[in-house]
Amino acid sequence: MGKHPCLRCKNFIEEFDLQSGEFGRCKAFPEKIPYDTFAHMELWDKPENCNNGIGFEPIEQNNDEPAQQ
Repeated sequence: MGKHPCLRCKNFIEEFDLQSGEFGRCKAFPEKIPYDTFAHMELWDKPENCNNGIGFEPIEQNNDEPAQQ
């Protein structure tokens, strides 16, 4: 199982605080990511538009690491 889509998005701003029930913040949801959005992100058919025209954008992978031999 891989990381949650929010954690793989370059628009993600702040980590989750499970103690307070907050699911973090991002550019699409600057106040807080709503529970329903966070809980059902993998079911969305259009994650490119999470809110206000801002959506999932994958973080670029670092390809500067040397290849393993």
